[in-house]
Amino acid sequence: MKRFSVWLFIVMLCSITSHAQQALQIIQADTLRHYVQALSHDSTLGRLTSSVGAGKAAIWIADQFEKVGLAPISGNEEFYHVFQQPFRNKEVIGVNVMGAINGNGKSDKVFIISSHYDHVGTHRTNADLFPFLIRDNFPPPQIDSIYNGANDNASGVAAMLMLAKYFKELPSPDYSIFFIAFAGEELDMIGSSAFVQA
Repeated sequence: MKRFSVWLFIVMLCSITSHAQQALQIIQADTLRHYVQALSHDSTLGRLTSSVGAGKAAIWIADQFEKVGLAPISGNEEFYHVFQQPFRNKEVIGVNVMGAINGNGKSDKVFIISSHYDHVGTHRTNADLFPFLIRDNFPPPQIDSIYNGANDNASGVAAMLMLAKYFKELPSPDYSIFFIAFAGEELDMIGSSAFVQA
């Protein structure tokens, strides 16, 4: 009986290792690059929270969550958690994008993997929120320079999406895993504050 138990344990360990190795093959540099380029593209206009560009980015992230096979988190409108929070005496409306891999029911704990998808917009759209970016008339007022934010934090969102794909390939975990792309990080982290308060 003891030999059988040891043998069974080894078989299970090999199976888990095999699943993990197969899932690791999903992590591809080209896909990561595509994610970063899509989020930091000029069409998202620097993803300033509550802007049209941020809305485009939120929709794109929700589409990726759906493609991965994540589930919406209970209480939200599909993958969207809409919030309204104050920032510098203004009320800002933003959208966190949230999805989940639901656990198998053995634990009620939740593990969160997150990143923020917002950035600081363009030279024109953020002048009132970020006056420190406007110095010595540079860039010239006629140029609507876009702060693309590839590394702040499109790259973080790309990594989060890859982790979602990775964990989705593994057997259901005992606990649930939430994947959250926060808005409002550049505005004193109002998106994550709204999530904690919800």
